[in-house]
Amino acid sequence: RSAQFSNYPDGTLRDCSDLAEQWPPTPVLFDTLNAPFGDSGPPLPDGIAFHMPQGLRWVSDTHYINTTDSVICINNSIEFDLIPADDVTHLASGYVLDVGSFELPPQQETTLEFDCRWPWSLNLMSISGHMHSYGMHKEVLLDRGEGFELLYEVEEWDPFYASVAPMTTFESPGLAVSPGHVIRTRCTWNN
Repeated sequence: RSAQFSNYPDGTLRDCSDLAEQWPPTPVLFDTLNAPFGDSGPPLPDGIAFHMPQGLRWVSDTHYINTTDSVICINNSIEFDLIPADDVTHLASGYVLDVGSFELPPQQETTLEFDCRWPWSLNLMSISGHMHSYGMHKEVLLDRGEGFELLYEVEEWDPFYASVAPMTTFESPGLAVSPGHVIRTRCTWNN
C-alpha cells in the first residue's frame, strides 16, 4: 500500500475514518470477497491466483460499529491458501472504480455516474458494489462499442450491503474486456 502506512509498526490499529486517511485511494490487492462470518466467498478457479510478493506490507481496511454501551472484542482474520507457482496459469487482481469525493444536495435524490475507459485486456470474474446508508440503487454497465449492457445492478440498496454487497460472478474464464471498452458506474442516493 502507499507510504501513508509505512510509518506504523506491524500490528498497529488506526482510526482511518477521516477522509484524509482514505483519499487518494491506495492500490488494492483485492476488495471485499463477500465473506462475512467465516464464509470464504467464491473460490478462484483452478490455476488462477493473486500474486503476493515478499517484503510488502499488507493492510486490512476493516470497519466495525459498536452499537452497545460496552467495549466489545473483535476477532478479525485473513486466511490465504498457497499454490505452487507452476500451477498458476493466470494472475487475478482487484480493481476499485471510485468517483472520488462528492457532495449530495440535502433532502433529494441524486444520481452520479462516471466512466472508465479500460486500458488493457482482461477477463472480469466478478463485480460487487459499495455504498453506505444513503445508497438507493447501483449499476455497472459495459460498452464494447455496441452500446451499454448491464453487468451489475442492485435495485434497492440495503445499508447492510456496505459490509456485504451482492456479487455478480461470471463463469470461467470470465467476461472479456478489451482496451477501449468503457465501464460505467451509476449510483443513486437519497440524502
